[in-house]
Amino acid sequence: MTTTAQAQQTVSHWPLARRVVSGFVQPGGPAMVARAAEGGGLGEGSRVVELAPGLGLTSALVAGRGVRTWTGVEPDAMAAGHLRKAMAGAGREVVQAPLGATGLEEGAASVVLADALLSTLAEDDRAAVLAEGARLLRAGGRLVVLDVTPAAGVHGAAAGRAALEDAGIAMLDVDAWRAALEAAGLVVVGSLTGPLDLPAPPALMREAGPRLALRITREVATDGAVRGPAIAARDALAMHAPVLRSVVAVGEMPLILGMRRPRR
Repeated sequence: MTTTAQAQQTVSHWPLARRVVSGFVQPGGPAMVARAAEGGGLGEGSRVVELAPGLGLTSALVAGRGVRTWTGVEPDAMAAGHLRKAMAGAGREVVQAPLGATGLEEGAASVVLADALLSTLAEDDRAAVLAEGARLLRAGGRLVVLDVTPAAGVHGAAAGRAALEDAGIAMLDVDAWRAALEAAGLVVVGSLTGPLDLPAPPALMREAGPRLALRITREVATDGAVRGPAIAARDALAMHAPVLRSVVAVGEMPLILGMRRPRR
């Protein structure tokens, strides 16, 4: 395997404070994380790379499945510091690096996980992160997306999509999530939707612990560029929750370049 990363891609990524205050973490809760783990085939031999783990809520559930290694790629310095303590242990590593150019070895992962990340990125940034995730996969490895999607055929879904986009969450419908994985060179092996189950921001603050929660509170209080968008996203998610769903979509790196499997 080569160790050469692609040219660095600058990806505009939400800081930890904005993620916590908005509450945009684990869109489907632990139940959909479990479905994502099943879709990725997570087990004792898995080498997992998680993109932008934030507080590490999903990371803890993934590590609890006895994976062989877990690497978190986290561009936010405050989140990276927290993760190094929360996820300390053999076979666990936190890399502070851009999401579009992680610097990790090509083919290093059997599973790449993106939880509540891709819909917060601009279209070009999302494509760059998916391309980097695909680069990290070995043949037969899987990239698992856990995110948010508009409810199909429900009145008000279009208005909800527009409101979330104004708040910085550009969600895709299920077919578009599948197409994004295919555009990254992966074969879609499955997708499913479930209820939206977002944790409340106060619960996330408790999960962060008193020291980190204080740092987050200070950042939000002093940085209007974080505070305003975070509150707007939180309000939009709360208002339009009835027309939103969580989604898991899984793409696989073909064992032979160009080989296509039947879609499910």
